[in-house]
Amino acid sequence: MKDKLLVTDVFKALGDENSFGLFNTICTSCTDSQKLMAAFVLTKRQFYDRMNCLRSSGLVKRQRGKYDTTSFGQIIYSILKIAEKATERRWKLQALDMMNLSANENSLGADYLKIIDILLDDNEIKEILLRNKIPSVNIRELHGNQRSTEIVQSIR
Repeated sequence: MKDKLLVTDVFKALGDENSFGLFNTICTSCTDSQKLMAAFVLTKRQFYDRMNCLRSSGLVKRQRGKYDTTSFGQIIYSILKIAEKATERRWKLQALDMMNLSANENSLGADYLKIIDILLDDNEIKEILLRNKIPSVNIRELHGNQRSTEIVQSIR
């Protein structure tokens, strides 16, 4: 493994469908080379090239003949899961952008919170969108006892 790893190295390691698929499979189940090669219909060389890249970027490790994720790999996997959720909701996110409801960047209206609350079903995505707008809001409050408008009013 390199001493200095760049984010671009991680993207390169995950840069094709097979590498990405191998990484996802390893993240969800610790498995051996034969099962992975069979699942992805790769030659030995293709498989080992991709696995070497995943290993050298610190995403996976091999122990007792099986591949498993490293702690770093687990974090990257979590980030990729958020990216997958965002991709699945891309049209909803684009709709939010097109609405351009927050004309004044310094004030966030209750309407914007309501629309996010109605449009998006994932709390992680909501939290990311609201984190910079209202740093003190805990997204769990949006689905807790208070409604979105009450949260905005309490901030003001």
